[in-house]
Amino acid sequence: MTTAQISIVASSAVAIASLLVNLIQAVGQRRHDAKQGFEARTFDRKIDAYLDLISVADSIERQAHTPSRLALDVWEDYKHLADVRPVVLAYGSDDCKKAVAELTTLYEGFIKEVSPWEQESLVRLRREKEELISEQDFEGASKKRDAEKTLLKRLDEDFKYDKDALIKLAKHTVEVTAATIKAT
Repeated sequence: MTTAQISIVASSAVAIASLLVNLIQAVGQRRHDAKQGFEARTFDRKIDAYLDLISVADSIERQAHTPSRLALDVWEDYKHLADVRPVVLAYGSDDCKKAVAELTTLYEGFIKEVSPWEQESLVRLRREKEELISEQDFEGASKKRDAEKTLLKRLDEDFKYDKDALIKLAKHTVEVTAATIKAT
């Protein structure tokens, strides 16, 4: 091998080594950025999960005057908790996970006490309420509100669940959530 060939190979080796170093640094930087991005997203999700838990506690704390209205609030919060649960279990602290598990058990206990007819009514009410929120027709919205009041009144006449038990659940939810937020 001539001196010129050795020189070309050497300079090529240096160029390749330099390229590799740059590539490794770039990959390292990307990994670092990706990790930071993931941590930021994870943190955001944690915060969202805690805020959602506070929202659940807050809405259930505003106790309704009638058992059916309170039941509807509990039902909606149970559905909301089911949406939040996977995020909390994936990103929440141990205390947060424990609180969610406890709340889920409490809500499921409540749901078991509600008759199929009441469940069906609550599901329908929830769906109508969601439609009401998205609807711009104020006259139609007013009619739906009246229908909701009528259904709630009918529910109150037949509703078997103990209001005191619901209020106890509401208070316990607030206590557990407050402890969770404080611990994180």
